[in-house]
Amino acid sequence: MKLISELGQVNVIQIPRCVTSEPDTKELVYELKAFGDASSSAYAAVVYLVIKSRISTHVQLIASKARVAPLKQQTIPRLELLAALILARLTARIKTALEQCLVISCVCCWTDSKNVLYWIKRKDKEWKQFVNHRVAEIRQLLPTDIWAHVPGVENPADLASRGVNPLSLASSALWWN
Repeated sequence: MKLISELGQVNVIQIPRCVTSEPDTKELVYELKAFGDASSSAYAAVVYLVIKSRISTHVQLIASKARVAPLKQQTIPRLELLAALILARLTARIKTALEQCLVISCVCCWTDSKNVLYWIKRKDKEWKQFVNHRVAEIRQLLPTDIWAHVPGVENPADLASRGVNPLSLASSALWWN
C-alpha cells in the first residue's frame, strides 16, 4: 500500500501474505489471537497468527476490519459488542480458511470491555433484543471460553477504532507484533 506523507514523500507499507516458509509445518504450532475494540466514532477487529517452533515465535498480521459507528448514537458498551461481533465473524472465517492447510491449536479473542465479556459468558440471563441477538451470533460462531479481557493500552484494535494516520500505523510495534 502506498502512502503519501504531508511532505509529498511516498512511503510503502508491505504486508507479507505467506504465513510460513517452513518446509515441515508439522513441527510448528499455530494459534489465532484476535482483538476487538470500539470508540464513539468506529469499531474494529484485528486477527494475528502466532507461529511457534521449538526455537522461536513469530507473529503475523492476518486481517483487520474496521467500521464507522452508526449515525444513530450508541453507547460505548453496545459499540464494543459490535466490535466483538465483527471480531467473531472475522476470526471464524479466518479459522475456517486456514484450517484447510494448517492445524490451528488454539484461538483466543480479547476485548477491553468487561460488559461485553459478561454478556458473552453469562448464559443464564436474557438481555434486551439488541444485545441478545448479537451475543447469540457470537456464541454460535465461537465458544465462550476463548474470550478474555485485555487492557486498552495493550489492545492493537484500539489503533483502528480511534483512528491513526497510516504513517503512524506503519511504524506501530503494537499493530504489527
